[in-house]
Amino acid sequence: MSGYSPGDENTLGLASFFLGVSYAGITLWAFGKLRKIAEFVIQWNTQRCFYLFIVIHLCVRTLTWATFTWTYLTNLSTWYPYMAILLSFPESLFIATYLLLFMHWVEIYIFTHDQFIFPSRTFFHTRWRMVYLILIGVLFASLSIFYILLACNLLGDARAELYTINVAQAAANFTLPGIFLITWLYFSFGLSGFGYSSLIEYKRLVKLNYLLLLWTTGRVIRGIEFVWDEQIQDLNGIFVAMILVTSMILCELIPFLFTMDWDIVSLLLLADEAPALRLSRADSRGGGGAGTGADYHLIADEKDPEYASDKYHVALGEVKFLTNTEDSKESGKFCVIQTGRYKGHKVMIKTFRFVGLSPQMIQNLSEDLIANSTFDHERLAKFYGVFNLRGCISRITEYTEAGSLRDILRECNRDLAGAAILRLALGICEGMMFLHSQSPPAIHGYLKTTNVLVTADMGVKITDIGLRRIKACMELTSIQRSHTVFTAPEVLSGGAPTIKADAYSFGWICWEMLSREPPFKDKDMKWVKDAILRKKRMPPIPEHDDLPSGFQGIIRMTWNAEPTERPGFEDMKRRVVIMTRGDTPMDSIDEEKQAQPAEQASGVVSLMRSFLF
Repeated sequence: MSGYSPGDENTLGLASFFLGVSYAGITLWAFGKLRKIAEFVIQWNTQRCFYLFIVIHLCVRTLTWATFTWTYLTNLSTWYPYMAILLSFPESLFIATYLLLFMHWVEIYIFTHDQFIFPSRTFFHTRWRMVYLILIGVLFASLSIFYILLACNLLGDARAELYTINVAQAAANFTLPGIFLITWLYFSFGLSGFGYSSLIEYKRLVKLNYLLLLWTTGRVIRGIEFVWDEQIQDLNGIFVAMILVTSMILCELIPFLFTMDWDIVSLLLLADEAPALRLSRADSRGGGGAGTGADYHLIADEKDPEYASDKYHVALGEVKFLTNTEDSKESGKFCVIQTGRYKGHKVMIKTFRFVGLSPQMIQNLSEDLIANSTFDHERLAKFYGVFNLRGCISRITEYTEAGSLRDILRECNRDLAGAAILRLALGICEGMMFLHSQSPPAIHGYLKTTNVLVTADMGVKITDIGLRRIKACMELTSIQRSHTVFTAPEVLSGGAPTIKADAYSFGWICWEMLSREPPFKDKDMKWVKDAILRKKRMPPIPEHDDLPSGFQGIIRMTWNAEPTERPGFEDMKRRVVIMTRGDTPMDSIDEEKQAQPAEQASGVVSLMRSFLF
């Protein structure tokens, strides 16, 4: 390195600076990814170890290029030995990370094939994972100790030791890719059948294959570069800088960016949730599948006996469905809403569909849903229980004939009466006050007009409570995102929902009651994020002749960009109560509703009449 001219060293310094900035940016991104995984997976497992290796590698690389930049631009030749060590260590770490990804890939392939469906599969799977995690852990610890001793000049001639390491790295950059290619060809042409429940999971596996092929190509390129560096020592500095930047981009930066793809993250997570994916193709050898696709089922999908007696775990036979999945306007790609009957009550059944999740993970999500949904308050939709079936979680809650507040606003062709708006706002405040009064506070996180149900007597029932972990799972295992225009700016920026984020959402609910239109109608979330986060652009607040100006003031306060400056629901309830006392008495609206026979009430239509002037 010290043989370069000052001009060449400046060029190499600029190249190192470019790489340092690039690695620093991806390091921050990788930290965010690891944080997201940490929210979802508590224990240390293969996937978290893999991404931790990546983060450590990126941090060391960032330090490496920062040191290179400083050394080349200041011509401090005394740093050259340490630069060689800094350049060599992350290379060894990257090879270890590649080996970990390769072993995890083998694990996914082997233990999800029909040929490995046998009683002791879990035993072998666990031992396989234990062996390769211990192997890679020992390798990582040995490399760390070796390079620390090398940097402290405790191993004799550093140049000789680094030469030996470089030869080993070059050999590994050819050997590991060769083993992967042979294994991949064997799996592709030597085994049949895939243990995945849908085409989506198969496509994710194909994407994982592409990822390994990309990493393999990068390792081969680095191996060629090692051999070339040993053969040719007098290259021009500009040419060396071009090779350095190009090889780092092709061999590390692009593979890292591809590794951060949600499909790759989710596939590794699903494989890592249980000792095995527990997915198999039913009757794969006998052709028992009907139609063009094979019939997939979950192994050991039965309910755990310790949960069977829980009153919130519902048997499927206890539920009578009244609507088909196609009948629901609210059904989406991962959620189906139906009506049914349960123990004499008309109920709403919301089913969340997961692809490839292990039974244990689905059971964990069900338990989390129960733990965060069993609140008893008149302003919260009653929670009856859940049932699991074929990789789905179905939640049973109270049904209201009038539907959601969004339904009311959509069907109504006139402005709501001021008294009705205040009554609805008061009901929402009371329900949210109850949630936030829990210890610790229960955060809704997804408050919006579609999650506010309206009863026949104009009461409010807040629903979709306790779904944060389920929706986080959907974010992690799909390209779908749960952010809406009701989501607070700090949450859109990656922060966790808080009680102040719920207050922000309440402001949009009040705005929609005044405008009778969804916020930012016909705009996608990319446009909304840009308007709120960057341009700070909020729509004008509609006026209402039947409401005091203080109501618009509540909306403005909830939209404050600083969460701590937003009012709490207790304060907002107090303000709404004061406005209510100066408006039409609530009893007069109740009396008007009671004057109509219950038999003549026609759901949404009769309710809308009571809302109008």
